[in-house]
Amino acid sequence: MAVSAPNDLVRYARINGTSLFSIAGHNTRSMEYLTGNHVIAETMFRHDPKALLYAPLRMLVYSDGDGNAVFSMHRPSDEFGSLGIPEVTKVGEDLDRIVVNLLRVCGVDASQEFARHSE
Repeated sequence: MAVSAPNDLVRYARINGTSLFSIAGHNTRSMEYLTGNHVIAETMFRHDPKALLYAPLRMLVYSDGDGNAVFSMHRPSDEFGSLGIPEVTKVGEDLDRIVVNLLRVCGVDASQEFARHSE
């Protein structure tokens, strides 16, 4: 697995929002990435095929008004947790950690943003 997914995630596709919306006059740079791991996804699919509503993960990188890169995505544990299946929620929590690690490798500390918030 390490050779094909060195940080546990694979980029399946990317959607270039910059070129897609430049036709309408927008100049915000943006790229959406569909990322995941089919082996991990199968561990949720076996409990409920609706897990594919949230897999692969959608990650968006866009520029703010100052030209800085902004990363945005829904927290996997929230998405998968919405199915109400403890085994699937646990995999979502593992994916939270995988995303935090991937961002750490990229030089971004997102551990606070992905921390569970007390209600």
